[in-house]
Amino acid sequence: FVIRANGSIVSAEQGHAFANLRLAPGDTVVVPEKSFKINKFRTIFDSSFASQFAVVAAIISVIR
Repeated sequence: FVIRANGSIVSAEQGHAFANLRLAPGDTVVVPEKSFKINKFRTIFDSSFASQFAVVAAIISVIR
């Protein structure tokens, strides 16, 4: 989106076409970081909690 020097905001969500947009002195172009969806299953197994859980499960299976 673009923040105009006068404080107004122009965004694609408002239906503006950025291909024809002219920038003026003082305008600020804001480009958000690319967001991506994280697979919840992978996040669980990548965490240290999962590794600690695996160690506890192995200990319990050895004790039995």
